[in-house]
Amino acid sequence: MGGENLVSIPQFWSDCHAQGKVAVLAPLCGPLGLLGVCAEMDAKGEDFTYLIGAEKTVGKSYPAGTRALSLPAATYVVFTSVGAMPHAIQDVWKAAYSDWFPSSEYEHGGTPDFEVYPMFPDGDERGDPGSLKYISEVWIPLKKKG
Repeated sequence: MGGENLVSIPQFWSDCHAQGKVAVLAPLCGPLGLLGVCAEMDAKGEDFTYLIGAEKTVGKSYPAGTRALSLPAATYVVFTSVGAMPHAIQDVWKAAYSDWFPSSEYEHGGTPDFEVYPMFPDGDERGDPGSLKYISEVWIPLKKKG
């Protein structure tokens, strides 16, 4: 994507916040919090569908227009991001692919990867995307190389 996702994904989040879509999903979150899912990736790993969502929770109804996506069971490496958005999480993605994967015995597992945005109480800096203490995670599915 040539770095286009570094602009388009933050813009998508901004648009969804402005349209009230994130506020509608937030109360439906499961234990992980809000999710940013990279799904339907092409064979080269360049083009994908990015979705904002929440874990499906039994007994909760989801708004019209939402889409269900099943994630297959996988083994994940989890990277924690601490810092203001979107740069902190973008730096984690870059480090995962430029530093961690080349030196590990693993490669991408071929299933969707995702970002986790935990829910924190109001006023907690760890839940403020503009804070240097903001916490999020990157989950990438793995398989052994070769």
